[in-house]
Amino acid sequence: MNLCSRRLPLCATRATLSVSHESYSPNAPPDSLQSAIDDCERGLCADAGRSGSIPEGEQAGFEWRALEAVARTQGRLLTGGFEALQPGGREHEVLYHEPSRRWIKATKPWSAGYTVELVGGTPRFLNAAPMQYLRRMRLQNRRFGDDVRFEGLLATIAGMRLIISQPHIRGVAPDLVTMDRCLTEQLGWRRLEIPPMGYYHSLGYLRYRTGLFDAHPANFRIVEGGILVPIDVILVPFSAADAAVLRARAV
Repeated sequence: MNLCSRRLPLCATRATLSVSHESYSPNAPPDSLQSAIDDCERGLCADAGRSGSIPEGEQAGFEWRALEAVARTQGRLLTGGFEALQPGGREHEVLYHEPSRRWIKATKPWSAGYTVELVGGTPRFLNAAPMQYLRRMRLQNRRFGDDVRFEGLLATIAGMRLIISQPHIRGVAPDLVTMDRCLTEQLGWRRLEIPPMGYYHSLGYLRYRTGLFDAHPANFRIVEGGILVPIDVILVPFSAADAAVLRARAV
């Protein structure tokens, strides 16, 4: 199979960080992301209908409240079992659940990771709202055949944390040149001449109207067969107008 084929299977295997039987066991169904997004959108529509609209600057707060209601209704408002979380980067703390061979990821309290938006025609690396985070994970599943699932919300003294799970990927990190070649020559992404969005030497890409950011070797694996698999990139859908602005910066 050619290096960086479009087909990106997910390979699971043993990891060095495992958790005890007393820790949380991932149990979300495959459609959990879509279900959470749909139910949260209905709640937000109801909120907007009652108030006329969601006030400017309060979108994230409304989303956290709507998502908490969804998690409570779905039985996914979590309160314990995450004591073994370890640092996993700027966005998450993580633990590995060996029986299911899935990584459990918890965002930092009251954080939904990051996104990229155009501000005055310039891409900016910004804090994401909960729905942006969930839609990003859904896009990861659709674009790259991943199996990210919404496990729920973790209620802590410090604040709410979004919990997802993702299959473990057996492989090695590519070097930067190989990563870039796979994305551009094999997968059709165009590299953008923009400042790093995320890690200090990360690259950004565009394919049609989807942006891929925080691209650096640690966020990819090359698995058996020479296939490039993204594991923690930031995917962002853009409007046609914003995509055209970014396309002008593509090489």
